[in-house]
Amino acid sequence: MCTSISSTFGSLNPRTTHTNVHASVVRDNPHIAYFNGLYRGYCVCDVDRTRWRTTFRSIGTPADALSSDELSLVPRRASELSTDAYLEIRAGFHHPGVGGKIERVYARPVPLWARNV
Repeated sequence: MCTSISSTFGSLNPRTTHTNVHASVVRDNPHIAYFNGLYRGYCVCDVDRTRWRTTFRSIGTPADALSSDELSLVPRRASELSTDAYLEIRAGFHHPGVGGKIERVYARPVPLWARNV
């Protein structure tokens, strides 16, 4: 699941909601492989016989998240589109005894303040 490119995630400034969701939901649910509520975006799923890869695309940069401007994470025409993360599930992960899980292949750095909640 990913954020909507047009959602406000509770307010125009997503920092507080990101922090609250991370503190109250993500920490208590270890099966959540990835969460970043700072950026608006979309995901693309690429599926073949060997794996399912979800690419999370988002508008904004880590510099935007570090800005003191409360509206720095609001998408604008000139906002940068980038890859936020890749998650993969390998074929056969659900078979008994395999112990497979969703793997975080790549995730761009989240600002330190957003990780230590």
